[in-house]
This record gives sequence, structure tokens and C-alpha cells, in this order.
Amino acid sequence: MNQKLFSYWLLSGVIITHAILSGCDRSSDSGSAMEHDDVAATVSFLLTIDGGDDEKSASWPLNCPPETTVLGAMQRAQQAGLLKLTSSGNGEMAFVSAIDGVENEGGNGKHWIFYINGEIAKRGCGAVVIQPFDEIDWRFEVYANE
Repeated sequence: MNQKLFSYWLLSGVIITHAILSGCDRSSDSGSAMEHDDVAATVSFLLTIDGGDDEKSASWPLNCPPETTVLGAMQRAQQAGLLKLTSSGNGEMAFVSAIDGVENEGGNGKHWIFYINGEIAKRGCGAVVIQPFDEIDWRFEVYANE
């Protein structure tokens, strides 16, 4: 491979790597809440919304500032136009009642329940702080009290 071609591929690799590390926050240039943060000051994670059998599913790799809660990340995703969120309360008492227009059914019906790295969350979405590379998965399902 000649030197010029090698330099081109090397430069392309550096540009792509930089874009992956700093630009996966899915932000727009319009000043949304998902602004480009310094890479060292972000938490990268995967957000998945699984609406169940009849509803859509979607996943997005996102970045948020350190100390962002699951609820804060959902609010940022909404501000970026990725989803529509209906919630109330904050901290340990935060409650998500609908995602993309799919509302909790109440009683023994289906509800939005979130999992972190495959395990059901043991605290509220307003209290759980996202850690680097967490996988946050919201599922519309019947809560099975184990």
C-alpha cells in the first residue's frame, strides 16, 4: 500500500473514532438538552424502549453528563425528539406513566418497568444514576413481584 493511501485510511480512522466518541449523543445543533459534552465528562449508555408484543421497540446509544439519573436521561431523550415521556414526581418518587403514548394499564395490567444491565431496577428511575456503559431497558409488561 502506498504512503498516500495509508495516510488517507489512517486519517479516516481517526475521524471516525472521534465521531464515535464525541458525537453519539444524538444531539441536534439547535441547542437541545443533549448538547455535545466533553468526552471525559460524559456517561455513554444504551437506552432501549420495548413496548411489548404489539408495540414498537427502539434502541439508541446516548451520552449524558455524569450523575444523570435514568429519569434525567429519558427527559434528555425526549428533548432530543427520540421519544415522548409522561412522568411525575422526582427522586425516589419519580414515576413514568407513559412512553410514546403507551400508558400504564393500572392494577394488575402492564406497566413501564426499567431494567439496568438485564436486572430489574430496585430503586426509582429518578434515584438511579447511570454508570458508564449501562444498558437501560424500559419494558411494557406485567410486574411480577418476586
